[in-house]
Formats: sequence, structure tokens, C-alpha cells
Amino acid sequence: QKVHFLSAARQGAVLVSPAISKGEQAVMRAALNAHLPLIFLTPWGFNTFSKPGHQYYEACANGHLLILAPWEHQNQRIPLTRGMCLSLNQMTKEICEVTYRWQHSN
Repeated sequence: QKVHFLSAARQGAVLVSPAISKGEQAVMRAALNAHLPLIFLTPWGFNTFSKPGHQYYEACANGHLLILAPWEHQNQRIPLTRGMCLSLNQMTKEICEVTYRWQHSN
């Protein structure tokens, strides 16, 4: 599957994922290392001083990575729940569907 998704990204697809499973994480990591376009949905919100780590910062600055946080920042790390995972996966699906419809309407 990693080969399939990386091939799609090399042909112009944007990979969208909350990278919850080990498999999703491996695909996203490989795509990030290959400087392919990614949208990452993080369950941890941003605060005023949030800044991605070096590799992520560079990818964002170069237009290869967009990080979205659907929920507000929390000072303490709350455990990732099944409900949160389902919501992140649904948001991912909706982003992909809207993007697909937009691309095919133009």
C-alpha cells in the first residue's frame, strides 16, 4: 500500500491522513521524506506559540505539508479516543471528497 500511495502522490495526488495506524504513519513518513504533498490532521490543537518541528516546519514552508487541527489546544495531553479517531477519519474522507469534486468540476 505504501508503494501505491507514494506512486499516486508522485503523480499529483495529495495524501490526507490523521496518521493514526502504524501503516498510515509509515506512508506519511515516507511521503514527507520524499517531499510529496501531504495534509495531516492532528488531534492536538495549536496554541499561540505552536510551531512544527524542524522537518515539519521545512515541509510547511516549502508547501509540501499542511497541518490541520480540528480541535482547540489543550494544555494537557488527553488520550486519543476511538471517537476522536473516527471523527478524524471522517474529516479526512470529507476533505478528499470535496477536493475530488472540485478537481473534476474544473
